[in-house]
Amino acid sequence: MKAIPLLAALAFAGALGGTAQAATGPSAAYFKVELSANQGVSWHLNYTSRICGGVSFTKGQGEATLRLHSTEPQIVTARRVTSPEKVALFVGRHGGGIPITGNVVRNGTESGGFTEPPTAGACRPPEPIPTDCGSRNYPRGSQVALHFDTPQSWDESFYGEPPLAQSLHLTGPAPVPVGLGFQNCPGERDDALLGLHDEDGLAMDSGFGGLPIGTIFGKRKHFTVTAVFNRTSHPHVMPPVMGTHEVNVALRWRVKFTRLAHGPGGN
Repeated sequence: MKAIPLLAALAFAGALGGTAQAATGPSAAYFKVELSANQGVSWHLNYTSRICGGVSFTKGQGEATLRLHSTEPQIVTARRVTSPEKVALFVGRHGGGIPITGNVVRNGTESGGFTEPPTAGACRPPEPIPTDCGSRNYPRGSQVALHFDTPQSWDESFYGEPPLAQSLHLTGPAPVPVGLGFQNCPGERDDALLGLHDEDGLAMDSGFGGLPIGTIFGKRKHFTVTAVFNRTSHPHVMPPVMGTHEVNVALRWRVKFTRLAHGPGGN
C-alpha cells in the first residue's frame, strides 16, 4: 500500500470537513425581525329555540378589525435542531414572543323575539343594557409568537391542514383577556387573535408563509415572509338551539428579516 504524505493527508481531511460543513450549512443564524398584521372578521347568526313555553329567535351580525405591529425590531436566533421542526426560533436572550402594539375595533348587533308566544309570566322581559362596542387596545406586554414548521412537524390535530413546504406561522397575541374587555358588544369571542379556530383543530389557524431552510441559513441580507389567509367557518350549533352561524376571516401578516453578523451579546 502506498503511503500518503502527512501534509497531503491533513489537507484531504480538511477538504472533507469543509465539504461536510458546506453540505449542512451554519448551525445558527441571527436576524433583526419586525412583523405586522391586519385582519377583518365578519359574522352572522340566526337561532331558534324553545324557551318559556314558546319559540324564540335570535338574529345577529357584526364585524371586527385587527391591526397590530411589533413595538420595535427584535433579535431572533434560528438554530438547527434534530427534531422534525428542523429549525427552532428564539427571540432575544430568553425566548418568548415578539412584543406588539395595536387594537381591535368591534361592532355587532343582536335582536330577537318570539315566533310562538311564551307562557304568560314564564319569563322576565330582558333589561336593555347599553353596548360597549368600539376600539380596544392590546394590553402592554402582549406578544405574537413565531413558529417554524415542516410538513412532518405540523400537528394537524391542533392546527388543522398542514403546510406543503417548510413554513413560518404565527400565534397570538398573548396574554390577552377573552374578548379583549368587551362586556356587551356582540362578536366572535376570539376576534382579537390572529386567524380562526379550525373546525377540527384546537388552536387558532393563522395560515403560514413559505420559508425554506436554505433561505434562513443562506446569504440573503433581507427577506420577507408573507401569508394571506381567507377562510369561512360554520361553528356547530348545539341543541336545544337550532339555526346557522357563519364566521369569515380575512388575514394578512408579514414578517421582515434582516440578517445580522452576530447574535445577542456578539455571539
